[in-house]
This record gives sequence, C-alpha cells and structure tokens, in this order.
Amino acid sequence: MIRHACIADLTEVIALCKEARDTSETLAGIDGCRETITANLKAMCLSPHHLILVKEIEGEVVGVLIGILNPGWWHQGFDATEICFYLKPKHRGSGMKMLDYFIEWAWGFPQTKQIFLSISYGGEDGRRTERLYNRLFTRVGSSYSITRGES
Repeated sequence: MIRHACIADLTEVIALCKEARDTSETLAGIDGCRETITANLKAMCLSPHHLILVKEIEGEVVGVLIGILNPGWWHQGFDATEICFYLKPKHRGSGMKMLDYFIEWAWGFPQTKQIFLSISYGGEDGRRTERLYNRLFTRVGSSYSITRGES
C-alpha cells in the first residue's frame, strides 16, 4: 500500500532516509542532525507543498519518496523536486507507483512548470534509478526533468 506518511511514521522514514544516504556512493558519510531532520519532516507532513509517501507491506514501511514544491527561480510558477526516493533492496523494482503518484501530485498544482528527479540515493551510485529515468525522462545535468506537457 502506498500512502501519505504521518507523524507516527517519521521514525521509519528517518531510518529509510539514513539507509538511503548510507548506501549512496555520492552521499555516504554525510552526517545529519536527527533533531533538524525530524523537525523538517514534521513540517513537511503538515504542508500541502511537501509530499512524503511511504510504501507499506504487511505493516512494515519499506519505501519512501519525499518531494517538495518550490517557486521556480527562473520562471513564474513552481518546480517540484524529488529529494529522496528509496526502497529497501528486497522491494526494489516496485516503486513506479510511488513515482507516478509524485508526478500526479506535482501536476495537481496548475502553477507547476517542471518536475526534477534525482539519482543520488539508492546505492549502486544510482545506476538502477538512472536506467529507469533514462527510459522515461529528459536528463538535465545531473538530474532528470519533466516539463508540463511531456508526461
């Protein structure tokens, strides 16, 4: 089941984000402040411009996708950015519905002009995610984007 995270999920969300960071070849070793992360995630749970999705199987949270909507710095409107997309290794390959939900959520704001997806998390230096995104989206520098009208 894919659902919005709630405050009660934050311990599991933080654990998944830490696992994602620790297995990432590009982000491993970066320390984080648990109090700051918890405060930020609590605020995100309550904000319509932030999305925290969890994938739950038999009562266990096995995946997370965190997205934000922010003003575009070069245009009038919003950009949506996926900042963490991670599934436990046993459940990899089953995250497309989470990604679809994020994209639908982002386009649900009429002012959204572009969606950005990153490949920083997920271990293997993001190679699995990169292969998926290469098939579906336009590469822009080190991330991928979808411009309104493309998806």
